[in-house]
Amino acid sequence: MTEKHIRQYQRAQCIALRRAGMSCRAIAEDVGVSRASVQRSLERYDETGGFQDRSRSGRPKKFNDRNIRKPICRRTVINYLQKFGYEYKVKIEKPYLSKQHRNGRLQWCLEHSNWTVDDWKKVLFSDESTFYVVKRKSETKIWRTKDEKWREGCMAVAATGGGGRAGFWGVITWKGAGCFRIYTENTNSEVYCNILDNYLVPTVQMYGFENDFLLQHDNGVITLPIKLKKSYKN
Repeated sequence: MTEKHIRQYQRAQCIALRRAGMSCRAIAEDVGVSRASVQRSLERYDETGGFQDRSRSGRPKKFNDRNIRKPICRRTVINYLQKFGYEYKVKIEKPYLSKQHRNGRLQWCLEHSNWTVDDWKKVLFSDESTFYVVKRKSETKIWRTKDEKWREGCMAVAATGGGGRAGFWGVITWKGAGCFRIYTENTNSEVYCNILDNYLVPTVQMYGFENDFLLQHDNGVITLPIKLKKSYKN
């Protein structure tokens, strides 16, 4: 006998015993169900004149408080994850930042938190990025909610290597974008000085910053050599 037939049989017993004059408590003890179940069976009989299950729209749920420990299929798990707002997404890639990097960025923000708009207008922001061709098989997918999109554990450190690459150097100012260069060679202090000579200086001249400006770079290793500092001290 299936679970459905057992429920219907118990309801029929409750109705018959109630008609025989038994109390709900006595019926519950005799049939082996709760008193609330007896009362629901009687109410359903008064409303519908029967003891069968009501018709349902759609497929009945497999996953509830009673059968949560029973084996369930993969599709059922996915349905419930989606019901509670989870999505199966590729991890968002981010650059690697050590504790030292993070502390340095925070310190920089604190030191410049009182700058005025006029102070920032004097700054030329430069940066360089290298874009790699990587195999997409390295993508990692996870289940997460929309609110967890930018959490540490829901992101992946961007992979490098595995194919070709191209470098990009550019500079921006409050007046507009400056010159930029695309390159494929390895970047060292000599290459960087060449970039500043041929792309930064024309930007300074184009926007009239010759007399008063600050160059903000990413503090990378190639931007620090003594040769570079001497070249652009003035």
